[in-house]
Amino acid sequence: MVFRSDYNKQFKTNSVLRELNKAYCGFQSGEKEAEKSAVCTGNWGCGAFGGDKQLKSLIQVMAASAARREVCYFTFGDEKLAEELYEIHMILTSNQKTIGDTVWLIAEYEKKVVSRSFKRPSIRLFDFIKKKFGYSDSDFSSSGEPQTFDEDSNEARNTGWDSAVDGASPDHKANTP
Repeated sequence: MVFRSDYNKQFKTNSVLRELNKAYCGFQSGEKEAEKSAVCTGNWGCGAFGGDKQLKSLIQVMAASAARREVCYFTFGDEKLAEELYEIHMILTSNQKTIGDTVWLIAEYEKKVVSRSFKRPSIRLFDFIKKKFGYSDSDFSSSGEPQTFDEDSNEARNTGWDSAVDGASPDHKANTP
């Protein structure tokens, strides 16, 4: 999908689920669990297609988790994206958020921030997620580890992704580094 003409469309739940399904299919393999290699990927659709790097990186991490694959994510020199993706991953995993919960967070971001903006939103996706869990940039140590943990009270969201993998429990959590 090309998002140059309608940047906000990529945050719609149907677009997120479409991208999540595409990535999941691409990350699947016939290898046995113990033999699966890491998925090496990068900023899919973020160049000529105008995709949002934060959204696309998070979608790929979720898809790799569902496919039970580790991720080697190439940011192509974007050190800030690398640091922020790691922080978001730490927040979501330390708060035991599922893929379905994360899709719901993206949907909430689209509803509360993106849909109210006629251009690129001033509040970025990762900043929205950090704020949702009570974090700010100063809450992270130099290693990127969250300093405090504030459990979110939201219940799990039903998007169909919490049990997307055969044999996975409904509580399958992202364990992708």
